[in-house]
Amino acid sequence: MSYIYNGNCIQLNAKLVTEMVDNSEEIDYEDIRKEIPQKELRILFPDYDWNNQGGLQLHNDYSVKFCKSKYNGKKCLYIQWSAIEFVWVEV
Repeated sequence: MSYIYNGNCIQLNAKLVTEMVDNSEEIDYEDIRKEIPQKELRILFPDYDWNNQGGLQLHNDYSVKFCKSKYNGKKCLYIQWSAIEFVWVEV
């Protein structure tokens, strides 16, 4: 499968985001990494320690969730960070 970044919940349709979240299933960071290039994650989440220098990393931030669901009828993956959903849809 291939996924493309669709936007975050502030940019997307609120009703569709709510349906997505209500019907989601939590997954592991490794599942996200298989589908989303690290380059994209670095751009969206630049303040994490991407060079393994002992700082906080996306995969071990206790306040971050990784999920799969559907957005507007398409399979999607999303990362919930600070109560903001960053959504990738299947192409």
